[in-house]
Amino acid sequence: MSEIVEITKIAGTAVPIRGNDIDTDRIIPARYLKEVTFARMGEYPFFDERFDAAKKKKDHPFNDPEYVAKAEHFERLARERGSN
Repeated sequence: MSEIVEITKIAGTAVPIRGNDIDTDRIIPARYLKEVTFARMGEYPFFDERFDAAKKKKDHPFNDPEYVAKAEHFERLARERGSN
């Protein structure tokens, strides 16, 4: 059995999301959890909050140019993990 490692520090870039208790359906809407791979999963975080019914961008940190690179990084990681 592998040894349990204590995590003492986490570093990275955060994206501010409003709310104290974020429902998981806000993070990845349930209809996207039917995907059989992770290849497109990076497109779905906060989808319903980021886009309207016509798929036009709404005001959301993931759509803010300051944070777009972070969202694209998340999408890239999801694609890489999906191809393994």
